[in-house]
Amino acid sequence: MQEEFVAWIKRFWKLLTAGAVIIFVIIFGLMWFAVSGIGRKNTQTLTTQSLSATTTQENSEVTLQPRDLDGVLVDPSATHLSNFAVMIDNHPEAKPQAGLAEASLVYEIPVEGGLTRFMAIFDASSTAVQIGPVRSARLYFEELARGLGSVYAHVGGSPEALEKAKNWKNFKDLNEFYNGSSFWRSKIKAAPHNVFTKIDLLKDVEEKKSWETGQFVSWKYTTDIVPTSTQMIPIPVITYPAELPITWIYDASIGLYQRKDGKTIKKDLEGNIIHAANVIVLETTGQVVDDYGRLTIRTTGKGSVTLYRQGKKMHGVWKRVDGEHLRFETIEGTDLLLQPGPTWIQVVLPGMVSTSTSQSI
Repeated sequence: MQEEFVAWIKRFWKLLTAGAVIIFVIIFGLMWFAVSGIGRKNTQTLTTQSLSATTTQENSEVTLQPRDLDGVLVDPSATHLSNFAVMIDNHPEAKPQAGLAEASLVYEIPVEGGLTRFMAIFDASSTAVQIGPVRSARLYFEELARGLGSVYAHVGGSPEALEKAKNWKNFKDLNEFYNGSSFWRSKIKAAPHNVFTKIDLLKDVEEKKSWETGQFVSWKYTTDIVPTSTQMIPIPVITYPAELPITWIYDASIGLYQRKDGKTIKKDLEGNIIHAANVIVLETTGQVVDDYGRLTIRTTGKGSVTLYRQGKKMHGVWKRVDGEHLRFETIEGTDLLLQPGPTWIQVVLPGMVSTSTSQSI
C-alpha cells in the first residue's frame, strides 16, 4: 500500500506542487488585503459619497420663506433679521439721497414747511454702504419705527419726539448726538444736509448695545405674480405743498413702479432708479402743533388706503394699534396682499392727492 502511495506521488507531484503554490498565493493575497485596509477604505469612500449625496439632496429641498420686511423669498434663517429705520432728508439741498433704492420699505410723510421726509427701512442683510443725509426725528416716524422694532437712526429731533424716545421701554433710539461713531459728516453736501451712515455701522452699534431683534407681524404677500400688459391703472399725482409733484409709473417689462419727481426720474446718489413693487397711498389726518410749524400726524386707529401693484388698484383700510406694525385689509376685512419687493408708503393729508394722472415714462 505504501509502495502504491509513493508511486501515486511520483506520478502527480507536478500537479500537487502547482496546487500548493496556488493555495499559498491565495492565502497571502487575503492576508495582505486585510492588513492594508483597502476594503475598509472603499467602504468608507462609498459611505462618505452616500452621505454627501443625501446632504446635497436635503439642501436642495430647503423651502425658501418670505422675509418679514418685504416678502422676498430667502433662506429660512434670514426671515427674521433686525431692521434699521433711518430718517432721510428730502430738502432740495439734500437731493439726491443715498441708499433709497436699496431700502425694503420707505415711508414718505409731511413735515413742517410743506416738505416731506423719508424713513427708509433696511433689513440686516442689506449691504448699503451709504445712507442719508440723515435728519431729525419726528414723533409719528418714531411711532411707526417702534411698531417694527427698528433701530431708529436720526440726528436730534423735535422736543416731543426726543421726550417720547426716552420713555418708551425697549425703544432702540440711535441719536447721532450721543452715537457719533455710527455716523459721519460728508464733504459733498453742506450742513445740515451732510450726515450719513451705513448698514455696517448700524449693525455694530446694535451689537454693542445688545439690542434684541424686534418682533412684528409681517404683511401678507401674494405668490400669484402676473405682469400686467394692458389696462394699467395709473396712480394719481401726489402733491405735497413744497415738493415737486410725485408720479409713479408702472413698467410692465419689470413688474415694478418707477418714481418721478416733477418731470425727472428719481435716482439715488449712486445713480440707481427708485423702484417699488407696491405703492401705498395712506390717508390720515394731522395738524400744526407749534410756532415752528411742526405737525402731529395720526398713525393709530384706521383710515382709507389704496394699494397699487402689478398695474392694478385695490382699495382697503389701514389699521394700527399703538406699539404695533401697520395692518392693511380689504374692504371685506381680509388681508390686503402685497407683491414681494420694496414698498413705498405715501402718507397724505386731505387735499394732497390730485385727480390728474400721468403714464409717460
